[in-house]
Amino acid sequence: MTTPNELIKQIKDLKISKFKSGNEAISLVLHLIMLSQGFRCVGTSEKSIIKEGEVLPQGWNQSDDVYSFKYKHKQSSMTFVLKCLVLGNNLLVNGIALEDKHPYSISIE
Repeated sequence: MTTPNELIKQIKDLKISKFKSGNEAISLVLHLIMLSQGFRCVGTSEKSIIKEGEVLPQGWNQSDDVYSFKYKHKQSSMTFVLKCLVLGNNLLVNGIALEDKHPYSISIE
């Protein structure tokens, strides 16, 4: 598991000077944790495709209330999607292996 100091270094390496919101920052941290677990980002939505090897896809934060990442992992043939949705004062975090069709969700206040 990635340590908090490693996450801070990764964020600094991305040269993000300011987050639009705490929800944006949490979404980025969740994305970096996925990468640290061997997932590779292959898009920002279920249908999008990005250039292989990008740590942070262009346009990942174009919305103020939805953050979405699509992943693949070398140990699986499945496609995984992580979506963070701002709803009121909550950040709803949803994850799914598309082929499994069973979503997992948490709410962060």
